[in-house]
Amino acid sequence: MRKQAGQKNWMRMLAAVLLALVCATGAVAQQAPQPLVVYSNYTIKPGEEADFLEVVNKVGAPVRDKLMKEGVVLAWGVEVLLIRGAWGGGTTHSIWYAVPDWAGVEKVQMGIAAQIQKIGADEAKAAEEAKKKNQRPAMGTMERANEAWDASKTRDW
Repeated sequence: MRKQAGQKNWMRMLAAVLLALVCATGAVAQQAPQPLVVYSNYTIKPGEEADFLEVVNKVGAPVRDKLMKEGVVLAWGVEVLLIRGAWGGGTTHSIWYAVPDWAGVEKVQMGIAAQIQKIGADEAKAAEEAKKKNQRPAMGTMERANEAWDASKTRDW
């Protein structure tokens, strides 16, 4: 009789362990991480769309494309509203990118900051050369950006 009781307890214990493993496997499968999508909304002044896209292609696109090749950025794009005000706040354009986690957001932001510094340094050298030749320096990328959109209405989501 004792032998049967011991076997029953052992079988119950085995069943409990198996049940716990099945439940744990199901819980892990349900918790697949979802990518983060970051939106930056801009209010572009009428007629300045080309300058905005030039800044996007010079500053952000190289960074996001490089990080996309590395697997940090999953996708990115630029959206243009056909109906002004649909997003509220006068937003006309949006740049978005998807990353697997917060570390990806940080890499994109750091990369864009570094790109802005690099472009600024290159443009400062070009301006210096123009001044030496008694020429008027060209407007810088960030100056063009400030002319193209209302920075006070820029929002990141």
